[in-house]
Order: sequence, then structure tokens, then C-alpha cells
Amino acid sequence: MAEEKPIIDVVNDLFDDNQNPIRKVMERIWFRNILYYLGEQWIDWIVSSNTFRRKSTHPLMPTPVSNIIRDYIRTIKAMILNKKMSIRIWPNSTEEEDRQAAELGENLLQWMDTENDGYLGCFHSAHTGESLFSRLSIRRKAISSVSISGQ
Repeated sequence: MAEEKPIIDVVNDLFDDNQNPIRKVMERIWFRNILYYLGEQWIDWIVSSNTFRRKSTHPLMPTPVSNIIRDYIRTIKAMILNKKMSIRIWPNSTEEEDRQAAELGENLLQWMDTENDGYLGCFHSAHTGESLFSRLSIRRKAISSVSISGQ
């Protein structure tokens, strides 16, 4: 039987930049996009510290910003939120067992949708008694994140 790795080694391997050097580049692009979205567009990449810094300019020099990325994100978000999304489960083959499993999955999804009816978890507001984390709120946050990062 193979010896199992300690959990710390598994976590270190998961976040090791040497394992996947492309991730470091992608994270830099994600962070830049977030800064642009927030209106910080006069920035430089500092290689020695692996971070962004505001460009050094004269304090009286204007730094105009056309925040095109924010308009783009808002447009994409509105398009996605205005669509009724539905999840479907399809069988992997035409075999009876796969078809029954897909049908069972569909029934489970319908049950989950009616049981949760727009709410996630049991966190409720003390004032209104409503759930603090509605599906719409989570969808908005997820769509913003995906639109900004592209992932």
C-alpha cells in the first residue's frame, strides 16, 4: 500500500507556483482587471515585489480614466442575470441504467429547487427573517468574479 502524503504537503503542492507557472501569470491578469474595474488604471507592474503600484506622476497632473471594463462587466452581468438558466442531466449512454440515473438526477434537481426556493443555507436576518444569502445575490457575485477574471 502506498504511503499517504501529509495534508501540509498536499496543500503546499496545490499552491506551489512551480507546479503551474501559468497560474501566476493568470493571477497577475486577474488582479490587474480588478484594479481596472475599481478605477485604478494608472498602474505599473513592479517585478521585484510582484505587485502593482500607482504610477509616479506629478500630483497636479490629471489622470483621466475611461472605465470601459466596468461598463463591459455590467453589460455581461445584466445579460446573464436576465436569462432563465436551467440545469439538465443527460444520460451518458442509451443504456437503461444511465437513463434511470439521469432521470433520478433530474428529480433530485427539481426537489432541491423547490426545497430551497431561492435561498441558500439557514442564515437569516434578525430584522426581516429572510435569508441573508439569496441565490440571486450569489449569482451576481459569481458573475462579477467570472466576468472580471475571465475564469
